Amino acid sequence: NGKAQNHHVIGICLAPNKQLRGILLPFFDKESPPVKSRSSSNKERRRMIGLDDVITDFNVTYRIVTFLEEDALILEVFVSAHGWDQVKDDAIVDLREKFGAEVLRILEPSKTAEIKAGNKDGFNFCIRLNCDEAFPLEHTAETLADDICDIRFLIYGSALSRAFRHLLIPAGTDKSSAEAINTNARSTPIKSFELPGFPSRSSSSCFVTCYRDRVSIMFDLHYTDGNERSLGQTYLKKFADSYDCAFNKPMNPPSMFPGDKLNRRVEGTSAGFLTFTLHHRHVDSEEKLNRKVRRLINFYTYLQYHVKGTTTYMHSRFRRHGNDLFKALLKKK
Repeated sequence: NGKAQNHHVIGICLAPNKQLRGILLPFFDKESPPVKSRSSSNKERRRMIGLDDVITDFNVTYRIVTFLEEDALILEVFVSAHGWDQVKDDAIVDLREKFGAEVLRILEPSKTAEIKAGNKDGFNFCIRLNCDEAFPLEHTAETLADDICDIRFLIYGSALSRAFRHLLIPAGTDKSSAEAINTNARSTPIKSFELPGFPSRSSSSCFVTCYRDRVSIMFDLHYTDGNERSLGQTYLKKFADSYDCAFNKPMNPPSMFPGDKLNRRVEGTSAGFLTFTLHHRHVDSEEKLNRKVRRLINFYTYLQYHVKGTTTYMHSRFRRHGNDLFKALLKKK
């Protein structure tokens, strides 16, 4: 029927997808029976052939397909990312650096609807691996599985990482002159862009504005459900009170909000705006930069986790109290 055999959905994922890692790791383990023996009669090896799984990790969809090609076990991971056209230029560079150009295949838009048994969803790129050969670049079984599971960070973090790198002062640069340059151009944006990565059904958005001495990241968050909107606004205010960020009410957008985007906003669903401002001290090392990018990429997911979790907790409390009240009324009869 042209559809995958299994379809797993992961709603909230703050770390690399463990379920996807569990599927991939046996293929990369050189000591496991499926790849140790090249004999087609090996039962374990035959069991690994013909896999066709789809896993949705928030806004990235993976399709894992395995088959035999000249007695070699081939694994292909097709990836579809929401907003790919907006980030593909930076993302392709990082993906090729991570996996190598020989295993990465960028799919043309006209070909994405023809992948494997007439699948109509469409995918943006494919990672093709021969499980019987050496790993690409310097990967091990664990790092290769982890990197494939962490593709979402590579896709959406590439543009944000490049936005932060201009804050890094090159070695040998006089700090006083760098500060003078930043002071003179402090209020003039270098560039601004919209960061994709939100689910297609969501009206939320994220805008990044780069200055010489700072980068501002503004989240415009929307909820169609009134209860979730109230909870989201409460969490946004808590963030503004506890961290170095600013909260703006829905009817008072920040000055950095693009004027041409105001008309497309969905009225009545906004929970407000939250703006993070990062300076050189926040990203003065590669470790700090990656940590900040990862947290910003996962911020919407983190907020959704708490909003949905709070809603579920309140519903369970109300249901329990309602049942207790009903039992008390029955006893009085």
